[in-house]
Amino acid sequence: MENRLLMRAIWMMGAVALVGVLGAAELSVAEVDRLCPPRKETAAVYKPGAYPPAARPYREAAKMVYRYMTSLPAMKVLVETGRPNQKYQHNAYVSKTHAAHIHAMLDWMDLEPEQRETALRFAKASAEFLLKELEQQDAPLAYWPPTYGRTPLEFDPKTDGPYKKPAMIGNEPEGAVKYRGEVMLVYPANVGTAFVRYYQATQDARFLEAARGIAATYVRTRRADGSWPLKMKLATGETVGENTLVPTAPLTFFEKLFDVTRDPQWRAAADACFAWLEAHPLQDWNWDGQFEDIKPEKPYRNPTKHNAIDTMLYILKRFPNDSARRTTCRRILDFCEKRFVVWEAPENGEKWPAPSVLEQYSCFTPIDASAAKMIRAYVAMYKAEGRMEDLEKARALANTVTRVQQPSGRIPTFWHGLNRNNAGLSVERYDWLNCMSAAAHALVCVDGAVAPRVPGPKAAALGVEFQKTHDEATKRAWYQALEDEKWDFKTRTRSAVDARGVYKFNRASKMACLILKKTDKPGDSWDEDLGEDGTLHVEWTRKSNGGIDYKYTAPTNWDVFVSAYPGEVTRYGVKVMKSRFGSDPMPEVKLPEGWRIVPGDAYSGVNVREAFLTFEKDGLRLPPPAVELVWPDVGVRTVYGASNVVTTATGATFVPSARKPPTAFGTSLPREGAISVSLPHHIKGLQAGPHRDVPYPENEIKAMYNFIFALREGFRFLGFDKRDPKDGSLVLCGFESNFPNGHTDFPAHFHIIHSGVDGTQVHHFYMDAQTGRVTWDCYQDMSNVMDVWDVVWKYYPGDTFAMYDVHANVSYRVKMLAEGKGFEVTLPDNSRAFRVCGERPCDSLDVWIRPGTKDWQKIKTVSVLDDPVAGILHTPDGDIAYNPDTGARR
Repeated sequence: MENRLLMRAIWMMGAVALVGVLGAAELSVAEVDRLCPPRKETAAVYKPGAYPPAARPYREAAKMVYRYMTSLPAMKVLVETGRPNQKYQHNAYVSKTHAAHIHAMLDWMDLEPEQRETALRFAKASAEFLLKELEQQDAPLAYWPPTYGRTPLEFDPKTDGPYKKPAMIGNEPEGAVKYRGEVMLVYPANVGTAFVRYYQATQDARFLEAARGIAATYVRTRRADGSWPLKMKLATGETVGENTLVPTAPLTFFEKLFDVTRDPQWRAAADACFAWLEAHPLQDWNWDGQFEDIKPEKPYRNPTKHNAIDTMLYILKRFPNDSARRTTCRRILDFCEKRFVVWEAPENGEKWPAPSVLEQYSCFTPIDASAAKMIRAYVAMYKAEGRMEDLEKARALANTVTRVQQPSGRIPTFWHGLNRNNAGLSVERYDWLNCMSAAAHALVCVDGAVAPRVPGPKAAALGVEFQKTHDEATKRAWYQALEDEKWDFKTRTRSAVDARGVYKFNRASKMACLILKKTDKPGDSWDEDLGEDGTLHVEWTRKSNGGIDYKYTAPTNWDVFVSAYPGEVTRYGVKVMKSRFGSDPMPEVKLPEGWRIVPGDAYSGVNVREAFLTFEKDGLRLPPPAVELVWPDVGVRTVYGASNVVTTATGATFVPSARKPPTAFGTSLPREGAISVSLPHHIKGLQAGPHRDVPYPENEIKAMYNFIFALREGFRFLGFDKRDPKDGSLVLCGFESNFPNGHTDFPAHFHIIHSGVDGTQVHHFYMDAQTGRVTWDCYQDMSNVMDVWDVVWKYYPGDTFAMYDVHANVSYRVKMLAEGKGFEVTLPDNSRAFRVCGERPCDSLDVWIRPGTKDWQKIKTVSVLDDPVAGILHTPDGDIAYNPDTGARR
């Protein structure tokens, strides 16, 4: 009885009053289930491996969708006549339909760059139409578009209306007539976001200015409590009804506007939207269904997943390392799955495909866009936490999308019936193209999704604390926690000074090694003091390099010193080349008394091509030993890192001269202005380090070369081959699979490295083993003390980032293309841009250029083949010959 009274009070008072009724604390799961009970149709739980496979590859299905959409009169008529097709009834929903068309075409352009011209032609038609529909700048709701058509569509519902769906008044859908003159505040933001994206694609400033106008009206009409009404009268700005907008659409819009303009007022506006979400639906869990064709309901009567998932997606992107907020995201996902995901066809007489996703309680039927939203949600959580079950759920739903897809490419909106081929039976003319394009976008998102590693609870908590305090003890504890979790993280010792003149180190042990070695460079001084707490305080000053004074002072734990430095020894290393390839044991090595071979993969070992050896003896700065190497059944061709080399029938004698084995095998190309290129070479059988026990990365190696040479071609077009490297040098380089002593790259990736105002910016692009497509990017800011970059910086296909020069200006922006097929790089003034892209980067990549706002032009196809045994790299610019032992150019 108490619960029924509470429900009635909530319904009568409205959603905003809920916190006042129940208190400010977030509702528990049980309380939410009582207020908004799940229905029996979604009671079945996920069963791993229980669902049918996809009918076709996800990318192919998405391409089919866009080609189908652009074949329809619903879109073609506007392109051909400048007037929306009057027989497509959803053109009555002006903002929703045409904003979705813009997004769909820009997504298609990302998926298939060769379709750019066609996609932009369709996008332009909808963009220009919407621009003309905006309210005047002196209107109460300036720059806002109508939600519903200003005039009725001109068609006969008896012949052109949806079959068995006569929900019409006159010549239009019921909602369009009933609510004409009202504006639902979801949709101006959707149009604004579409305008910003269209501006990014075309640089047509009219659309950015219109987007600013739409945003300014949102800011001006926000109520004192930080909210907006769900609906207003377009002509007067008066509030319609009692429902409050769940502001996920304005939030997305403000963030997009901030990303492009960097104007802080739009980030502030986004923050205000998110603050309202945290204070209301993230407390009371009233995720109100807000659709332009559905009558607004009282709280909890018509929940939907859409605004809840949009909130979750925003949190994961804006706060990727906030573990508390990530827990909230998991709860959002569980809330939506419990109420809307159908894992098994229900026993209610409905012929629903399974798995599928229901839209809202007021439209309790499977919808393609609802499946799309849950697919994106599962993928986002997989990327955030790495739980394979999330990805498998996304794939299970994506597989259903491909199974209901028709041969034409059409994906039905409503999945309320099945035929014998398991295809949806909803009527074609009643499809919502915005929903269909959402399904295509989701298919692209799930394809090739890769999850980053995330720290465990202890390391995550310490990492957050370290970001706040930069305390040395917390720092050491954080590293120890990561080591306990078996993280193979990168460490570095800075070999350059940042813009503030402070010489930085990332770990006490690294600094300890340098201090105990006490290098003899002139001008260096050391001051060590053991404090009362047992901590060694060290100050290091270097007065070399043109008189610049570098100083570093830090407390360091003495135990770290002892464990980090192996003692006072002298080391030398060599690389011994066999006379022939083969699987052979280590050679016999004869050393003078006191000298020994250093064990371990990083110091000594043998492979099909060579042996590498490290020798050491107690004592500092000792002269090198005379070494005799016996290898009677193998033969020695030469020895690198040594002098006085004499080969014999049974081996060789030599005197080592290198401080460590010169195992690097790569070629550096001549610098071109600001562009440097470094090309590691790979040979099967030489795999070392983490590559030793995994399949040879053949496709990743091919893709690496193709990306590097294609990117070089693009940066030449941007003029980097004429730039002064002092303004910001650019390095393109690959990974090593056979490097046991040095930079052991794993998994396979290539780099874009750029020196800027605050140190070096390094991007590590990881690749798919089947196609060579980019799966994700780890960004490492070498000026930042947060050097466990796996935890902090991540980018994925679809993301954009900027690179900065030494003057703190944007040097260029890089967009990772959808599906990881390549990159689009643009100068900050948009005067030039280039793309490198391909279906299978391991086979080839096309280089496209765009001067200003002109059309894209393909200038080259890049396919690079390396023959490391012969020492020849075959490139589009000609063959490059190099030493097959070292990689040095010949």
